[in-house]
Amino acid sequence: ASGGWDNAAVRRAVQATLTALERRGEQIDVDADNARNTLKQALTVPRTMLDDFLGILRARLIAEDIPEGPVVQLVICSHIANPELAYIDVVPALADKGAATRWLLDNAAACGAAFAATDVLVCGDSGNDQAMFDLLGDDSGEARPDQLVGGKGVIVGESKPEMVAYARSKAASRDWIHLAQEPAAAGVLEALQHFRWI
Repeated sequence: ASGGWDNAAVRRAVQATLTALERRGEQIDVDADNARNTLKQALTVPRTMLDDFLGILRARLIAEDIPEGPVVQLVICSHIANPELAYIDVVPALADKGAATRWLLDNAAACGAAFAATDVLVCGDSGNDQAMFDLLGDDSGEARPDQLVGGKGVIVGESKPEMVAYARSKAASRDWIHLAQEPAAAGVLEALQHFRWI
């Protein structure tokens, strides 16, 4: 299920990136769980270095023959407490919340439940939630076979900057994505009312 993921190669690419930046006097925080995690490498990067870091990391991934897209994805999220920092997760291309949502729907019957795409409301507030929204589709003919045609989404208030930008790029032309004013659960309630589900 890891789609060609090579943990050793990913670690080498991440380490080569860190070494290149250390030689320039830059320091990146590495998640303490990276050493034992076989399907994720997590880092915290200052936003001022983000583009440079990503450029070096992408080049190192290509050098290891594990390109972004078909094998690896880089999930970028804002730091919870410090807007000057970003989290970067280097994970298998198939490891995201969209794939997990699709799996849950496909396997719900095994648990005695069944859900139609029209029963789904995905909710998010940061970059690692975008894959769930990419899973949503409409009936305009643009949808992929794996999409949830008729599903809805809410991007809750007080979302991270990357999610607000994503929302603005999608929600303006998509009536199935609601950009809530209210944060967290109140934003979900707002969306349920907006979509007339309650």
